[in-house]
Amino acid sequence: MNWLEEISKAAALAALDLSPEQKEIQAEQLRRIVDAFASLQDVALTRAHSAEDVEPLYTFSEEALLRDDIAENPLSIEDLMQNAPDSEGDLFRIPQLLGDVS
Repeated sequence: MNWLEEISKAAALAALDLSPEQKEIQAEQLRRIVDAFASLQDVALTRAHSAEDVEPLYTFSEEALLRDDIAENPLSIEDLMQNAPDSEGDLFRIPQLLGDVS
């Protein structure tokens, strides 16, 4: 696998401007991480327990996990907009996070 190419693709998707040196460093780190995970394939699992043999840490009742959806009175637009640091009409305004991404 071409790690440098993968880092370049990821940097482009994340709109990061990495120098060639930074790309080399990141590519090497990614290669080492993937190699570490690949080495787990060599771990002998003959003494491992199946999931059915392991006692769960927590137990949940079905009632606790699944509850009825109950419609409640929502806040009015005016009440919601009181918490907006900046708004335009009934919309929240937020600062631009990304530059031109085209």
